[in-house]
Amino acid sequence: MISDNFIFRQFVLRDRHYSDVRRGNNCHFVGFMRKGWARLVGEDVMVSVREGELFYIPMGWRYESFWSGTPDICFDSYGFVPFPHPTDASCPVQVVPMNEKIRDALETLAVHRTVDCHSIARFYLLLEAMLPVMRTTHTGAKERAVEQAISYMQSHNRIKVPELARICRMSESGLYAAFREARGCTPIEMWHRVQAERAVNLLVSTDLSVEEIVERLEFCSASYFRKILREVTGKTPREIRSVVRM
Repeated sequence: MISDNFIFRQFVLRDRHYSDVRRGNNCHFVGFMRKGWARLVGEDVMVSVREGELFYIPMGWRYESFWSGTPDICFDSYGFVPFPHPTDASCPVQVVPMNEKIRDALETLAVHRTVDCHSIARFYLLLEAMLPVMRTTHTGAKERAVEQAISYMQSHNRIKVPELARICRMSESGLYAAFREARGCTPIEMWHRVQAERAVNLLVSTDLSVEEIVERLEFCSASYFRKILREVTGKTPREIRSVVRM
């Protein structure tokens, strides 16, 4: 459950980098730009992040990111699913104002990025310091249903759409409509993204073989695993493992 819900990394890139996340990310992200700058461009908003700034990207946001450095780009990335905000509110993408409490919590967390109980506790101390200064927006019933469905996906290895609809107290057609409106995809497409995100996490953070990952995540076959990974990320397992990381 810990590996499915948290991804803590530091990225070091050269010169320029582009990421296409127009299908939407499968978890929330808190990032800290140590070197370089970034531009996050969504359908209706653009956020620029400069060196020394803290930023937040909400789960499901569809965007493109453009990164640049002279010559290096370095940023801390903390991906997480459980977000302790009120059920009728959410936080949009934003640069988060820094204060002494946030800076201390951030640097304490940076010392130990391995995902375990210790680092998760430190992360939520950081989030506790951030929330009072973050902007929030109210969410509707459809958005809450979609978030509930995604949360269920992230805690199970197999799903059925009728069961998801029952959990969200919606009809199947209503659930499909809610996903299209809130995420621009179907529940099955989101399920593939969740599976791919789990697979990427295991590929970059463990030495498990493809066959072992297939078995752990309960894919029906290695060929189906590679097919879903290619559809969502555009990469093979080997290409994903070749990404520069620390």
